[in-house]
Amino acid sequence: MDYYLYNCHIDASMVDNHANLRLDGLFNIKQTMITEYLKQFNVDNVMLKQNFNSAWLITKSVININKMPIWGDDIVIKSYVIEKRSAKIILETKAYDKLNNILFYAHDEMCPINLLTRRIIRLDDIKYNPIIIESNNELLFELIETNDLNISSDILVKYTDIDFTNHTNNVSYIRFIINDLGLDFFEKYNISKINVRYLNESRINDKLTIYKHINDRNIVLLIKNNDTDIFSIKIDYIEK
Repeated sequence: MDYYLYNCHIDASMVDNHANLRLDGLFNIKQTMITEYLKQFNVDNVMLKQNFNSAWLITKSVININKMPIWGDDIVIKSYVIEKRSAKIILETKAYDKLNNILFYAHDEMCPINLLTRRIIRLDDIKYNPIIIESNNELLFELIETNDLNISSDILVKYTDIDFTNHTNNVSYIRFIINDLGLDFFEKYNISKINVRYLNESRINDKLTIYKHINDRNIVLLIKNNDTDIFSIKIDYIEK
């Protein structure tokens, strides 16, 4: 099948103090969807590591949020490839409520890497030729300007932050960010759009620093490991 459908139940572990899906919960759902989509073609990370000593790396993400589901909601999620190049794909993921309204939708740019060299390899190298489904969403990856940021907080990458490929899980970066923003921010604002760049890898016991700048309509945050940029995110927000 050229797309993957998933029925997801929003449970207590995914929500905030108002029972709304948290941002790390959304990213976790999206990451699960991407994995399950790729699994049906035998090119998920487990199979890539086993057969080609490789894995997928997400390089960019953009998400538009119309409404966050709440604790107890049952939502339907659909994922499919909308673009491919010689060494990358772009996946679209949409989440629908029971009335078929779009809750959020995302584009993720991904490329396979060799786990030994950590270099990008071609789709042909992993024997993957995806079927393309045309997208009707103009959701663009934006350049994230990271000038004039101030130090906000420090993080130590711990065991629970590490994933199957022995680097920091993408969802952990989101968790670092929302903990830095804190309760007061989420009491006042809803997030409407997110742009993410995964710039370099970090690993267990790395000491990371979050830099931040808040504007009237968005926040830019950058995570660095000493002088190396690791992760950047631009969050557009609106008042509740």
